[in-house]
Amino acid sequence: MPSILIVLICAVAIIGTGWRINKKRISERKGRFRDRQRIQLDLVFERFYKGRGLDSEKVKNALRTVGQLLGIDPELLLPSDTFDNELGPVKGYFIEDEKVDLMEWVRKETAATNIGLPKKGINTLEDLVVLLCQEGKVEQHN
Repeated sequence: MPSILIVLICAVAIIGTGWRINKKRISERKGRFRDRQRIQLDLVFERFYKGRGLDSEKVKNALRTVGQLLGIDPELLLPSDTFDNELGPVKGYFIEDEKVDLMEWVRKETAATNIGLPKKGINTLEDLVVLLCQEGKVEQHN
């Protein structure tokens, strides 16, 4: 009986440590956007995407989904945000990052609409939004 108690205590300690580490990692990711002003998604569309002939709802759905999957308020995202820096994994943590969920969503969206991924890759949020919204139907991820 005491050995089961020791195993239980160790398991709780490991889970608690993992939770604290993950919370710290997420806080560091959100900290990248601390100094930004929120921009309503309608205004983001008007400023950055309208002139490209993209559908407003598709763009806003794509931004909402990216924000949801990465745990970032979509009104803090900018088209110039890169997947290596602002939207990239927090360095120093050896756990799966939300970027994996985002890339899985992108893979499903492109497969469902037969959109080919560009050879140069998807480097910025703008690359992703334009790719998905030019040819595909973007529904908000649930």
